[in-house]
Amino acid sequence: MAVQITTTLFTTPTPSHTDSQVHSLSSIPIGAIVGGTIAGSALAVLVVVTWIYWGKQIQKTKRKQEEELVCGSYFKNGTRHSLGLLLL
Repeated sequence: MAVQITTTLFTTPTPSHTDSQVHSLSSIPIGAIVGGTIAGSALAVLVVVTWIYWGKQIQKTKRKQEEELVCGSYFKNGTRHSLGLLLL
């Protein structure tokens, strides 16, 4: 009498490599995230640079107006007194 032994092996996929997880990882829009981050950063830099430039232009205009106001008062009367102030 001969005895016959049969061995059957069953393999199961590991939890880290299931089809649903691989599919969910590939559905994340990496390009859109990176592009949005770069565009948002560039926009923020542009806003800051524009704000600084605008502030300097306002200061420059105020200084120019103050200088015109001071210089204009010297020549306003056209008298010898105002001319004397310029020679000091």
